[in-house]
Amino acid sequence: MKKIKNPERSRQTILAAALKEIQQKGFHTASLTDILDGTGLTRGALYHHFPNKKALGHSVLDEILKMVSETWLDPIKNCNDPITRLQEVMMIAGSRLSDVDICTGCPLNNVAHKITVACRKSRIRSLTPSGAFPMETDQWPLPGKSR
Repeated sequence: MKKIKNPERSRQTILAAALKEIQQKGFHTASLTDILDGTGLTRGALYHHFPNKKALGHSVLDEILKMVSETWLDPIKNCNDPITRLQEVMMIAGSRLSDVDICTGCPLNNVAHKITVACRKSRIRSLTPSGAFPMETDQWPLPGKSR
């Protein structure tokens, strides 16, 4: 039986596996082979969507930012009582957290930090709600070191 290709499902499967791998091992240590293990997808499928590991990492961040916006920002837009609505959103989000989610912490913070540290000598995009723009990270001080 011929496999039916679903590029968007393949992309989302790779992104989910990459998020898990990056959270567990860090961006630098995460391998594309380990990311693909268990997905049933090939390197060709990965490279069809992402030209390199860095692009994959940025796409993982984009997905996390999309989720943050949908979960935290969209519900309080144009509401009459944003504080009460934010409290409701926090209760809903908190009720959905698994033990793994609680142990691994905030995916946006974790993945952004791991990618930033791994890509210090390259241009990465800052995480702003209005979009991403390149910035030099080799100027950033390392944690625990002063300028």
